[in-house]
Amino acid sequence: MIINKQRSNYKKRMSKELIRKVGKYYIRYQKKLNIVKIYEKLIGENPVNIDKYSLLYLQSSIANLIIRDLISIAEKARKEKITYRELKVEYDKDIFGEISIDHTMNSLPQGLFAYYTYREGLNAPEYSILGYIIRKSRKIASYYYEQMRSIQDPSIQEIKYFDFINEFKDNLSKIKRVSKYFPKGYYRDEIYTDPEWLKRAFMSYRLLKSLNVIKVSAEMLKDSSKENLRKVLYMTESKLYELYLLYIVIKYLESKGKIIKRVNDDGIIELDDLKIYFNKSLQSSNLKMVDNFSESKIEKFKGRPDISLLQSISSLNEKHIIIECKYSMSPSYITAGRFKIMAYSYEYNPLTAVLAIPGLSKKNIYDEEDRGTLEMYEKAKEEGYVEFSYGNYNSFIVIINPLHDDRKNIKRMHFLDNYI
Repeated sequence: MIINKQRSNYKKRMSKELIRKVGKYYIRYQKKLNIVKIYEKLIGENPVNIDKYSLLYLQSSIANLIIRDLISIAEKARKEKITYRELKVEYDKDIFGEISIDHTMNSLPQGLFAYYTYREGLNAPEYSILGYIIRKSRKIASYYYEQMRSIQDPSIQEIKYFDFINEFKDNLSKIKRVSKYFPKGYYRDEIYTDPEWLKRAFMSYRLLKSLNVIKVSAEMLKDSSKENLRKVLYMTESKLYELYLLYIVIKYLESKGKIIKRVNDDGIIELDDLKIYFNKSLQSSNLKMVDNFSESKIEKFKGRPDISLLQSISSLNEKHIIIECKYSMSPSYITAGRFKIMAYSYEYNPLTAVLAIPGLSKKNIYDEEDRGTLEMYEKAKEEGYVEFSYGNYNSFIVIINPLHDDRKNIKRMHFLDNYI
Protein backbone atom coordinates (compact mmCIF):
# COMPACT_ATOMS: atom_id res chain seq x y z
CA MET A 1 0.00 0.00 0.00
CA ILE A 2 2.87 2.35 0.88
CA ILE A 3 4.64 1.48 -2.39
CA ASN A 4 1.50 2.21 -4.43
CA LYS A 5 1.16 5.58 -2.68
CA GLN A 6 4.82 6.37 -3.42
CA ARG A 7 4.32 5.50 -7.11
CA SER A 8 1.20 7.68 -7.19
CA ASN A 9 3.04 10.60 -5.60
CA TYR A 10 5.95 10.16 -8.02
CA LYS A 11 3.61 10.32 -11.00
CA LYS A 12 1.90 13.40 -9.56
CA ARG A 13 5.31 15.06 -9.32
CA MET A 14 5.97 14.23 -12.97
CA SER A 15 2.56 15.56 -14.02
CA LYS A 16 3.11 18.81 -12.15
CA GLU A 17 6.49 19.20 -13.83
CA LEU A 18 4.90 18.59 -17.23
CA ILE A 19 2.45 21.42 -16.56
CA ARG A 20 5.25 23.73 -15.46
CA LYS A 21 7.36 22.90 -18.52
CA VAL A 22 4.83 22.73 -21.36
CA GLY A 23 1.38 23.45 -19.87
CA LYS A 24 1.36 26.91 -21.43
CA TYR A 25 1.40 25.26 -24.88
CA TYR A 26 -1.53 22.93 -24.13
CA ILE A 27 -4.20 25.01 -25.87
CA ARG A 28 -2.00 25.65 -28.91
CA TYR A 29 -1.10 21.97 -29.17
CA GLN A 30 -4.70 20.78 -29.04
CA LYS A 31 -5.67 22.12 -32.45
CA LYS A 32 -9.19 20.69 -32.29
CA LEU A 33 -10.06 22.44 -29.04
CA ASN A 34 -12.92 24.92 -29.12
CA ILE A 35 -14.73 26.91 -26.47
CA VAL A 36 -17.21 24.15 -25.66
CA LYS A 37 -14.42 21.60 -25.17
CA ILE A 38 -12.39 24.00 -23.04
CA TYR A 39 -15.42 24.70 -20.87
CA GLU A 40 -15.92 20.94 -20.48
CA LYS A 41 -12.32 20.67 -19.27
CA LEU A 42 -12.84 23.07 -16.37
CA ILE A 43 -13.16 20.09 -14.06
CA GLY A 44 -9.74 20.01 -12.40
CA GLU A 45 -8.72 20.21 -8.76
CA ASN A 46 -5.52 20.68 -6.74
CA PRO A 47 -4.10 23.33 -9.11
CA VAL A 48 -0.40 23.53 -9.90
CA ASN A 49 1.52 26.73 -9.28
CA ILE A 50 3.07 27.97 -12.51
CA ASP A 51 5.04 31.12 -13.25
CA LYS A 52 3.21 34.31 -14.23
CA TYR A 53 4.44 34.24 -17.80
CA SER A 54 3.25 30.66 -18.40
CA LEU A 55 -0.14 31.53 -16.93
CA LEU A 56 -0.40 34.64 -19.11
CA TYR A 57 0.59 32.59 -22.17
CA LEU A 58 -2.16 30.08 -21.41
CA GLN A 59 -4.77 32.77 -20.68
CA SER A 60 -3.88 34.60 -23.89
CA SER A 61 -4.12 31.37 -25.90
CA ILE A 62 -7.65 30.86 -24.60
CA ALA A 63 -8.55 34.52 -25.21
CA ASN A 64 -7.37 34.19 -28.81
CA LEU A 65 -9.46 31.05 -29.21
CA ILE A 66 -12.52 32.82 -27.79
CA ILE A 67 -12.17 35.74 -30.20
CA ARG A 68 -11.79 33.31 -33.09
CA ASP A 69 -14.94 31.55 -31.92
CA LEU A 70 -16.86 34.82 -31.63
CA ILE A 71 -15.93 35.70 -35.21
CA SER A 72 -17.47 32.41 -36.33
CA ILE A 73 -20.55 33.04 -34.15
CA ALA A 74 -21.01 36.52 -35.63
CA GLU A 75 -20.80 35.18 -39.17
CA LYS A 76 -23.41 32.55 -38.40
CA ALA A 77 -25.70 35.16 -36.81
CA ARG A 78 -25.47 37.35 -39.90
CA LYS A 79 -26.35 34.42 -42.15
CA GLU A 80 -29.39 33.51 -40.11
CA LYS A 81 -30.61 37.12 -40.22
CA ILE A 82 -33.15 36.69 -37.45
CA THR A 83 -35.41 39.73 -37.18
CA TYR A 84 -37.57 41.08 -34.43
CA ARG A 85 -41.24 41.19 -35.38
CA GLU A 86 -43.00 44.14 -33.81
CA LEU A 87 -46.75 44.64 -33.47
CA LYS A 88 -47.68 47.92 -35.17
CA VAL A 89 -50.77 49.81 -36.30
CA GLU A 90 -51.09 50.29 -40.08
CA TYR A 91 -53.62 52.41 -42.01
CA ASP A 92 -55.13 51.49 -45.38
CA LYS A 93 -58.35 51.51 -47.39
CA ASP A 94 -58.33 47.72 -47.10
CA ILE A 95 -57.90 45.70 -43.92
CA PHE A 96 -54.87 43.36 -43.65
CA GLY A 97 -55.05 42.44 -39.98
CA GLU A 98 -57.10 42.65 -36.80
CA ILE A 99 -58.98 45.95 -36.86
CA SER A 100 -58.31 48.55 -34.16
CA ILE A 101 -61.64 50.18 -33.30
CA ASP A 102 -60.16 53.11 -31.39
CA HIS A 103 -57.72 54.06 -34.15
CA THR A 104 -60.31 53.50 -36.89
CA MET A 105 -62.71 55.94 -35.25
CA ASN A 106 -60.14 58.67 -35.82
CA SER A 107 -59.05 57.67 -39.33
CA LEU A 108 -62.38 56.65 -40.86
CA PRO A 109 -63.29 60.23 -41.94
CA GLN A 110 -60.25 60.03 -44.25
CA GLY A 111 -61.50 56.70 -45.62
CA LEU A 112 -58.79 54.69 -43.83
CA PHE A 113 -59.12 51.65 -41.62
CA ALA A 114 -56.67 51.01 -38.78
CA TYR A 115 -55.48 47.44 -38.14
CA TYR A 116 -52.77 45.59 -36.23
CA THR A 117 -49.98 43.87 -38.14
CA TYR A 118 -46.44 42.61 -37.62
CA ARG A 119 -43.50 44.33 -39.23
CA GLU A 120 -39.93 43.08 -39.30
CA GLY A 121 -37.50 45.23 -37.38
CA LEU A 122 -33.82 45.56 -38.22
CA ASN A 123 -32.57 45.57 -34.63
CA ALA A 124 -33.50 42.19 -33.17
CA PRO A 125 -32.63 42.08 -29.45
CA GLU A 126 -30.42 39.04 -30.06
CA TYR A 127 -28.26 41.16 -32.37
CA SER A 128 -27.99 43.92 -29.78
CA ILE A 129 -26.90 41.48 -27.08
CA LEU A 130 -24.37 39.86 -29.41
CA GLY A 131 -23.03 43.30 -30.32
CA TYR A 132 -22.50 44.05 -26.64
CA ILE A 133 -20.75 40.71 -26.01
CA ILE A 134 -18.47 41.11 -29.03
CA ARG A 135 -17.32 44.60 -28.03
CA LYS A 136 -16.80 43.73 -24.37
CA SER A 137 -14.96 40.53 -25.32
CA ARG A 138 -12.65 42.39 -27.67
CA LYS A 139 -11.81 44.85 -24.89
CA ILE A 140 -10.93 42.06 -22.43
CA ALA A 141 -8.97 40.05 -25.02
CA SER A 142 -7.04 43.16 -26.07
CA TYR A 143 -5.73 43.41 -22.51
CA TYR A 144 -4.19 39.93 -22.76
CA TYR A 145 -2.79 40.72 -26.20
CA GLU A 146 -1.10 43.89 -24.95
CA GLN A 147 0.31 42.02 -21.94
CA MET A 148 1.82 39.36 -24.21
CA ARG A 149 3.14 41.92 -26.68
CA SER A 150 4.82 43.95 -23.93
CA ILE A 151 6.96 41.04 -22.74
CA GLN A 152 10.44 41.45 -24.21
CA ASP A 153 12.45 38.89 -22.23
CA PRO A 154 15.32 37.52 -24.37
CA SER A 155 15.64 34.54 -22.03
CA ILE A 156 12.20 33.34 -23.14
CA GLN A 157 12.75 31.48 -26.39
CA GLU A 158 9.45 30.14 -27.61
CA ILE A 159 9.07 27.50 -30.29
CA LYS A 160 7.73 29.02 -33.48
CA TYR A 161 5.13 26.29 -33.80
CA PHE A 162 3.34 27.54 -30.68
CA ASP A 163 3.64 31.25 -31.46
CA PHE A 164 0.25 32.92 -31.84
CA ILE A 165 0.77 36.65 -31.24
CA ASN A 166 0.32 37.59 -34.92
CA GLU A 167 -2.74 35.37 -35.19
CA PHE A 168 -4.13 37.01 -32.04
CA LYS A 169 -3.59 40.46 -33.54
CA ASP A 170 -5.36 39.46 -36.78
CA ASN A 171 -8.32 38.01 -34.89
CA LEU A 172 -8.71 41.20 -32.84
CA SER A 173 -8.74 43.20 -36.09
CA LYS A 174 -11.34 40.86 -37.60
CA ILE A 175 -13.63 41.03 -34.58
CA LYS A 176 -13.43 44.83 -34.66
CA ARG A 177 -14.60 44.83 -38.29
CA VAL A 178 -17.31 42.27 -37.54
CA SER A 179 -18.64 44.31 -34.59
CA LYS A 180 -19.71 47.08 -36.99
CA TYR A 181 -22.50 44.86 -38.29
CA PHE A 182 -24.16 44.78 -34.88
CA PRO A 183 -25.66 47.49 -32.64
CA LYS A 184 -23.66 48.50 -29.56
CA GLY A 185 -26.57 47.05 -27.68
CA TYR A 186 -27.01 46.01 -24.09
CA TYR A 187 -26.59 42.99 -21.85
CA ARG A 188 -29.08 40.63 -20.27
CA ASP A 189 -28.73 37.14 -18.83
CA GLU A 190 -29.02 34.12 -21.09
CA ILE A 191 -32.51 32.62 -21.53
CA TYR A 192 -33.46 29.17 -22.78
CA THR A 193 -35.13 30.52 -25.94
CA ASP A 194 -31.93 32.18 -27.18
CA PRO A 195 -30.59 30.84 -30.50
CA GLU A 196 -27.70 28.38 -30.19
CA TRP A 197 -25.12 30.84 -31.52
CA LEU A 198 -26.08 33.39 -28.84
CA LYS A 199 -25.86 30.73 -26.11
CA ARG A 200 -22.36 29.94 -27.35
CA ALA A 201 -21.50 33.64 -27.30
CA PHE A 202 -22.64 33.79 -23.66
CA MET A 203 -20.39 30.81 -22.86
CA SER A 204 -17.43 32.48 -24.57
CA TYR A 205 -18.01 35.72 -22.69
CA ARG A 206 -18.30 33.98 -19.31
CA LEU A 207 -15.08 32.08 -19.93
CA LEU A 208 -13.24 35.20 -21.05
CA LYS A 209 -14.33 37.12 -17.94
CA SER A 210 -13.11 34.30 -15.69
CA LEU A 211 -9.66 33.90 -17.28
CA ASN A 212 -8.02 35.97 -14.55
CA VAL A 213 -8.92 33.34 -11.93
CA ILE A 214 -8.41 30.17 -13.98
CA LYS A 215 -5.76 27.72 -12.76
CA VAL A 216 -4.46 24.42 -14.18
CA SER A 217 -4.15 20.85 -12.95
CA ALA A 218 -3.56 17.28 -14.14
CA GLU A 219 -6.05 15.96 -11.57
CA MET A 220 -9.72 15.59 -12.40
CA LEU A 221 -12.39 16.78 -9.98
CA LYS A 222 -13.52 13.91 -7.73
CA ASP A 223 -16.42 15.69 -6.02
CA SER A 224 -19.02 16.45 -8.69
CA SER A 225 -20.85 18.82 -6.32
CA LYS A 226 -18.00 21.30 -6.80
CA GLU A 227 -18.26 21.21 -10.59
CA ASN A 228 -20.11 24.52 -10.72
CA LEU A 229 -16.93 26.29 -9.63
CA ARG A 230 -15.26 25.60 -13.01
CA LYS A 231 -12.06 27.47 -12.26
CA VAL A 232 -9.40 24.78 -12.80
CA LEU A 233 -8.52 23.64 -16.32
CA TYR A 234 -7.91 19.89 -16.38
CA MET A 235 -5.01 18.83 -18.62
CA THR A 236 -4.80 15.19 -19.69
CA GLU A 237 -1.54 13.65 -18.51
CA SER A 238 -0.97 11.57 -21.64
CA LYS A 239 -1.43 14.65 -23.86
CA LEU A 240 0.95 16.66 -21.68
CA TYR A 241 3.60 13.96 -22.05
CA GLU A 242 3.02 13.79 -25.79
CA LEU A 243 3.39 17.57 -25.92
CA TYR A 244 6.60 17.39 -23.89
CA LEU A 245 8.04 14.84 -26.34
CA LEU A 246 7.18 17.13 -29.24
CA TYR A 247 8.93 19.97 -27.39
CA ILE A 248 12.04 17.81 -26.79
CA VAL A 249 12.08 16.59 -30.42
CA ILE A 250 11.87 20.15 -31.76
CA LYS A 251 14.62 21.31 -29.40
CA TYR A 252 16.75 18.35 -30.51
CA LEU A 253 16.24 19.25 -34.18
CA GLU A 254 17.07 22.89 -33.45
CA SER A 255 20.31 21.74 -31.81
CA LYS A 256 21.17 20.17 -35.17
CA GLY A 257 20.62 23.47 -36.96
CA LYS A 258 17.10 22.73 -38.20
CA ILE A 259 14.81 25.77 -38.33
CA ILE A 260 11.01 25.81 -38.39
CA LYS A 261 10.06 27.36 -41.72
CA ARG A 262 6.30 27.30 -41.43
CA VAL A 263 3.30 25.55 -39.93
CA ASN A 264 0.61 24.75 -42.47
CA ASP A 265 -3.15 24.74 -41.91
CA ASP A 266 -3.13 21.04 -40.97
CA GLY A 267 -0.70 21.71 -38.13
CA ILE A 268 2.20 20.04 -39.94
CA ILE A 269 5.54 21.54 -38.93
CA GLU A 270 8.07 22.09 -41.70
CA LEU A 271 11.79 22.34 -40.87
CA ASP A 272 14.14 22.56 -43.85
CA ASP A 273 13.90 19.06 -45.40
CA LEU A 274 11.83 17.66 -42.53
CA LYS A 275 8.14 17.60 -41.67
CA ILE A 276 6.65 16.74 -38.29
CA TYR A 277 3.23 15.09 -38.13
CA PHE A 278 1.43 14.16 -34.94
CA ASN A 279 -1.52 11.85 -34.46
CA LYS A 280 -1.85 11.39 -38.21
CA SER A 281 -1.75 8.35 -40.47
CA LEU A 282 0.90 8.42 -43.19
CA GLN A 283 0.57 7.85 -46.93
CA SER A 284 3.10 5.02 -46.74
CA SER A 285 0.71 2.76 -44.80
CA ASN A 286 0.75 -0.84 -46.04
CA LEU A 287 -2.84 -1.38 -44.91
CA LYS A 288 -4.72 -2.01 -48.15
CA MET A 289 -7.87 -3.90 -47.22
CA VAL A 290 -10.13 -4.56 -44.23
CA ASP A 291 -12.72 -7.24 -44.99
CA ASN A 292 -15.42 -5.71 -47.21
CA PHE A 293 -15.03 -2.10 -46.06
CA SER A 294 -14.77 0.44 -48.86
CA GLU A 295 -11.39 1.96 -49.62
CA SER A 296 -12.53 5.36 -48.30
CA LYS A 297 -13.24 3.83 -44.86
CA ILE A 298 -9.89 2.05 -44.53
CA GLU A 299 -8.33 5.31 -43.31
CA LYS A 300 -9.93 4.91 -39.88
CA PHE A 301 -8.14 1.57 -39.38
CA LYS A 302 -4.65 2.92 -40.03
CA GLY A 303 -2.18 3.53 -37.23
CA ARG A 304 -1.70 7.12 -36.07
CA PRO A 305 1.70 7.49 -34.41
CA ASP A 306 1.96 10.23 -31.80
CA ILE A 307 4.87 11.91 -33.62
CA SER A 308 6.23 11.20 -37.11
CA LEU A 309 9.29 12.80 -38.69
CA LEU A 310 9.20 12.73 -42.49
CA GLN A 311 12.44 13.40 -44.31
CA SER A 312 12.42 14.18 -48.04
CA ILE A 313 14.98 12.09 -49.91
CA SER A 314 13.67 13.17 -53.30
CA SER A 315 10.47 14.63 -54.74
CA LEU A 316 9.01 11.11 -54.85
CA ASN A 317 10.63 9.55 -51.83
CA GLU A 318 10.19 10.21 -48.11
CA LYS A 319 11.72 8.35 -45.19
CA HIS A 320 10.26 8.62 -41.74
CA ILE A 321 10.84 8.06 -38.05
CA ILE A 322 7.95 7.11 -35.78
CA ILE A 323 7.75 8.06 -32.09
CA GLU A 324 5.12 6.65 -29.75
CA CYS A 325 4.66 8.09 -26.23
CA LYS A 326 3.46 6.07 -23.24
CA TYR A 327 2.96 8.05 -20.06
CA SER A 328 2.89 5.14 -17.65
CA MET A 329 5.07 3.19 -15.23
CA SER A 330 3.05 -0.01 -15.76
CA PRO A 331 5.12 -2.91 -17.21
CA SER A 332 2.07 -4.31 -19.05
CA TYR A 333 1.25 -0.93 -20.60
CA ILE A 334 4.85 -0.38 -21.68
CA THR A 335 4.97 -3.92 -23.09
CA ALA A 336 1.88 -3.11 -25.17
CA GLY A 337 3.67 0.04 -26.36
CA ARG A 338 6.73 -2.01 -27.32
CA PHE A 339 4.62 -4.25 -29.54
CA LYS A 340 2.73 -1.26 -30.88
CA ILE A 341 5.88 0.29 -32.39
CA MET A 342 6.68 -3.11 -33.88
CA ALA A 343 3.25 -3.08 -35.53
CA TYR A 344 3.88 0.46 -36.80
CA SER A 345 7.15 -0.75 -38.30
CA TYR A 346 5.35 -3.40 -40.33
CA GLU A 347 2.66 -0.95 -41.41
CA TYR A 348 4.88 2.01 -42.32
CA ASN A 349 8.38 0.58 -42.86
CA PRO A 350 10.10 3.55 -41.11
CA LEU A 351 13.82 4.16 -40.75
CA THR A 352 13.25 3.44 -37.07
CA ALA A 353 10.45 3.40 -34.49
CA VAL A 354 10.85 4.82 -30.98
CA LEU A 355 8.93 4.21 -27.77
CA ALA A 356 9.30 7.06 -25.26
CA ILE A 357 8.53 6.33 -21.61
CA PRO A 358 9.10 8.23 -18.33
CA GLY A 359 10.23 5.12 -16.44
CA LEU A 360 9.06 1.68 -15.35
CA SER A 361 7.86 0.09 -12.12
CA LYS A 362 9.22 -3.28 -11.03
CA LYS A 363 5.85 -4.18 -9.55
CA ASN A 364 2.94 -5.97 -11.26
CA ILE A 365 5.03 -8.12 -13.62
CA TYR A 366 2.47 -10.55 -15.04
CA ASP A 367 4.27 -12.61 -17.69
CA GLU A 368 7.51 -13.23 -19.58
CA GLU A 369 6.81 -10.36 -21.96
CA ASP A 370 6.65 -7.95 -19.02
CA ARG A 371 9.88 -9.41 -17.65
CA GLY A 372 11.49 -8.87 -21.03
CA THR A 373 10.34 -5.25 -21.02
CA LEU A 374 11.75 -4.77 -17.52
CA GLU A 375 15.15 -6.13 -18.61
CA MET A 376 15.17 -3.80 -21.61
CA TYR A 377 14.35 -0.89 -19.31
CA GLU A 378 17.21 -1.78 -16.95
CA LYS A 379 19.54 -1.75 -19.96
CA ALA A 380 18.08 1.55 -21.18
CA LYS A 381 18.95 3.21 -17.87
CA GLU A 382 22.67 2.88 -18.69
CA GLU A 383 22.63 5.32 -21.63
CA GLY A 384 19.05 6.53 -21.59
CA TYR A 385 17.86 4.23 -24.36
CA VAL A 386 18.02 0.64 -25.59
CA GLU A 387 18.10 -0.54 -29.20
CA PHE A 388 16.49 -3.73 -30.48
CA SER A 389 16.10 -5.24 -33.96
CA TYR A 390 13.78 -7.77 -35.58
CA GLY A 391 13.85 -8.71 -39.26
CA ASN A 392 14.83 -5.59 -41.18
CA TYR A 393 13.49 -3.24 -38.52
CA ASN A 394 15.37 -1.27 -35.90
CA SER A 395 13.65 0.21 -32.84
CA PHE A 396 14.44 2.01 -29.59
CA ILE A 397 13.01 2.49 -26.13
CA VAL A 398 14.11 5.87 -24.75
CA ILE A 399 13.60 7.19 -21.22
CA ILE A 400 12.30 10.77 -21.27
CA ASN A 401 11.40 11.72 -17.71
CA PRO A 402 9.92 15.21 -17.20
CA LEU A 403 11.61 15.37 -13.79
CA HIS A 404 14.99 15.26 -15.54
CA ASP A 405 16.64 18.39 -16.88
CA ASP A 406 15.51 19.26 -20.41
CA ARG A 407 19.12 19.33 -21.62
CA LYS A 408 19.56 15.75 -20.45
CA ASN A 409 16.41 14.63 -22.27
CA ILE A 410 17.42 16.47 -25.45
CA LYS A 411 20.86 14.85 -25.34
CA ARG A 412 19.23 11.42 -25.12
CA MET A 413 17.56 12.00 -28.49
CA HIS A 414 20.94 12.06 -30.22
CA PHE A 415 20.65 8.35 -30.96
CA LEU A 416 18.57 9.63 -33.90
CA ASP A 417 21.68 11.27 -35.41
CA ASN A 418 22.21 8.17 -37.57
CA TYR A 419 18.79 8.63 -39.14
CA ILE A 420 18.58 12.41 -39.62
